[in-house]
Amino acid sequence: MRRLAESRPEASRAYLVRGTVYFTRTGGGVRAVSPLTGRTLWESNTTVERQGPPTASATQVYFASPSGRLAALNARSGKVEDTRDGRDDGGRVDSLLVTSGAQLLLVGDALYVPYGIRSVYTVDVRDL
Repeated sequence: MRRLAESRPEASRAYLVRGTVYFTRTGGGVRAVSPLTGRTLWESNTTVERQGPPTASATQVYFASPSGRLAALNARSGKVEDTRDGRDDGGRVDSLLVTSGAQLLLVGDALYVPYGIRSVYTVDVRDL
């Protein structure tokens, strides 16, 4: 008998960021699609589980998990250029209530990465 979780398809979400549609999957997969042509630009694995809405600079796209695990992908190729470990203890009860990463915020070169329930850290994107 198959488990119920094995028979369901992986959840997917779509986000329009800087003129590209990003389809994300809970396991870390992402597909970049041109909204003008519908053509797939690239597919990649962010290595970030349950990522929230991405944000992007001119050269990179950023994804984060509920624990604050961060991935920076090349916006043209989808290649993972850098990752950062999460900050939150994934085994804590409050972190289990968060089902996807929160919205990242890019202000100048500062990327604000939410994690857990009420925490945030910042990264200088020039270091990614």
